[in-house]
Amino acid sequence: MGGEPLLNPEFDLWVSGLRKLWPRANLAIASNGTQLHKHKDFYQTLLQDPRLKINVSLHNKQHKEVMLQHVKDFLTPPFTYSFDNMPYSQSLTITDSNNISIKIMYNWWFHQGAVIAGPELGQHTLHQSNPEVAHSICHSKTCHHFENGRLYKCGPSALFPEFDRQIGLTLLHEDRELINSVASLRLEHSEEQKQQFLAQIDQPIPQCKFCPEYYQGQQIFAQEKKPVLFRR
Repeated sequence: MGGEPLLNPEFDLWVSGLRKLWPRANLAIASNGTQLHKHKDFYQTLLQDPRLKINVSLHNKQHKEVMLQHVKDFLTPPFTYSFDNMPYSQSLTITDSNNISIKIMYNWWFHQGAVIAGPELGQHTLHQSNPEVAHSICHSKTCHHFENGRLYKCGPSALFPEFDRQIGLTLLHEDRELINSVASLRLEHSEEQKQQFLAQIDQPIPQCKFCPEYYQGQQIFAQEKKPVLFRR
């Protein structure tokens, strides 16, 4: 994920390379769905790899019916439908006759993140939460992150230092030390260090204190500067 992965001309190579590195992992491709028509051959890859999924992020309600049809054109009828109405993560899963599923995530619900905006640049700060409570509600606790060749538990913990360098955060000295001491895994670590890190990767870390203990959200709808083209 990051940008639109289906625009990458070497997309298939990325998928096959990730599968070689993580043969038993569940892999999910996060896409906006507008390029599915260019990857009809990828349907065969999905048939051969039941642990591989495509998730479509839908940001504009006006595209809903078009996107539903776009997904169904990619799949093989007849279809079954499953709706998930969890707070801030509503989704519709369409499963076809070959048991291939695409989850359409209704991404117009948003909640606050770790950064609490200040009136000026350099005056932003972070939450001061109970790490266990913040971790218990976190949507990213199993969405691990690579940054500069290192594996981190989550994206925010990996990116706090860069945000502080570029934008500036108002933090106590000990909190700035904490954001700059996030545990990460490097290739050159010993096998024992790797196993220790991976054994704890789904657990709370001290930096979880910087994320909220509860979510406050609202609907935010996309406004487009140019039309989004859907082609068959």
